[in-house]
Amino acid sequence: MSVPDDLEPRIDALYGLPLEHFTAERNRLASELSKRDRAAATAVRALKKPSVPAWAVNQLFRVERARFDELLEAGSRLHAAQREVLAGRGRSALDQAATHEQAALQRLRDAARGILETRGSTSTALLDRVTSTLRALARRAPAEETEPLGRLTEELAPLGLQALLASAGAVPPPDRRGAAARDGEAARRASSASPAGPADDRAAKKHQPRGQDRVVGEHERALAARRAELERQRAQLEQQRERLRMDAKRRRSDEKRLARELERAERRLPELHEAAERAERLAAASREKASAATDAARELRLQAEAAAAEASELEQELDRTERELERLTSTRV
Repeated sequence: MSVPDDLEPRIDALYGLPLEHFTAERNRLASELSKRDRAAATAVRALKKPSVPAWAVNQLFRVERARFDELLEAGSRLHAAQREVLAGRGRSALDQAATHEQAALQRLRDAARGILETRGSTSTALLDRVTSTLRALARRAPAEETEPLGRLTEELAPLGLQALLASAGAVPPPDRRGAAARDGEAARRASSASPAGPADDRAAKKHQPRGQDRVVGEHERALAARRAELERQRAQLEQQRERLRMDAKRRRSDEKRLARELERAERRLPELHEAAERAERLAAASREKASAATDAARELRLQAEAAAAEASELEQELDRTERELERLTSTRV
């Protein structure tokens, strides 16, 4: 059921909300619309809440649009390179395109980890489901788009080999509607025909599309080799991520230890300030005492010098007196 064009921005906004707010906001919008457009209200109420991986991909489409577009472009190049391989024109472009796609996927996977951390769930299994949906989006043909980008509600599975070859133009896609009728007709022909002998088997094999089988086999081997290489790279990335997590854990531990030491130092800071003030007061008192002692010593020195001068004068006066006494004594005699 479609909704009016003027509601598209509001529906886009719904799929950009935190997942836990989706249902309440969707129902609120439907209630608002029911007063003036019951059909639109019904269509809005039927909007499905996204799964967690689909929600994460929707958020990546909004907040990592440049990287998202890089992934879609890498998927288009990979699609074209697959057609080249199936046409027998070499696989160097396929390897290069696959490398670009994997790099784009890894960048979005790292971004998805940060988005999922806001929900407190970043398990490897959940990230793998997000990555699988991103890969499926990159490789699906425009005709296969059933939901607009940014409004996914379910996870997407990457194409299987038969669908991948069909999308690349190597084999026609299976007609599931006529398969039962053809199988019944083939069974009737087989039951009415005579048993096939060795010559018939050889003739049947002769008419099989061997070139196509060879291309399919090469493509299967190439895909298997590329899958093994990607798994190896993923294992290396997981090991590197684990090392980074351990380094981050050690850094957090060091930060906590330094914070505790800083807290202890800050608690001691008033005590150290008080001790410094006491020391300054003692030093000031000592300086005052030293200054007073210096002044007292200077006063004593001055007094001593004055006493010495007075004693010298008294000695001189005594000498004069003795000489005068001697003179008087000698005169009397």
